[in-house]
Amino acid sequence: MPTSVIVAAIVGFVLGAITNFTVGLICGAMFGLVAWSLTGFRIGNAAPTAHANPQTTVGSPEMAQARGPKAPNLSSLSPQDVGRGLAISLDTSCKPEDISAKERELLRDANVPIERYHQELLLLAGFAQDYAIFTLLGHSEVGKQVLAGYREAWQNVAKANPAGAALFQLFAKRCPEYAKAAREDEETAKLGATAFISRIALIFGGHIRPEAATPVQGGSADILAMAAADNYYLSHFEGAAEALKAAKLLKVTDA
Repeated sequence: MPTSVIVAAIVGFVLGAITNFTVGLICGAMFGLVAWSLTGFRIGNAAPTAHANPQTTVGSPEMAQARGPKAPNLSSLSPQDVGRGLAISLDTSCKPEDISAKERELLRDANVPIERYHQELLLLAGFAQDYAIFTLLGHSEVGKQVLAGYREAWQNVAKANPAGAALFQLFAKRCPEYAKAAREDEETAKLGATAFISRIALIFGGHIRPEAATPVQGGSADILAMAAADNYYLSHFEGAAEALKAAKLLKVTDA
């Protein structure tokens, strides 16, 4: 069994535990990821379409209150495999079937296809992991290796088929946009200010909003962005951080 398959399953477990996903989702991550290889994660096969408050969880599946078991040991894995595993785990943490009934209702009100919304969630989550690796490990040799493995998995998506290539192009386009937004949100937080809507949510809403949206449709898209974007971003950033700690690539500091 390829090492990347094993690490993907473990990272899926870590993400599930950290973000409070149900035990069923965690188990699904463990078993579903076993079938994968380094050719890229399944979401690369989906046809492309034209992408708050973290306490608001409309943008996430129903979550259990209890946390899952402690994360398994990742320290024997190479940094590249940890990066690959993080990328592959997106197919478990961003499943279309986990889009809630409330989200679907807002999507109908906003006249936004669910495929478009799911794709933007995936792109935002993919950015969050990439940004977490770079922010937490910086330009260190280990950081470069993890990023290399992470981006290799995304590049494999691009090689899989035309849909995967289009998805990768969008990922490459979104990362600078979301990075700028994340830095602006961080600067706002450092000043002790509280924005009504985060820059990340604004970017997200702009990408899911229909081009000719009515005021009502645009408002529904904005509500959905405020409820979902920050939650997906923060959960994937923190999940990546926990995976790096479990792999002993990131030091655990006392609170």
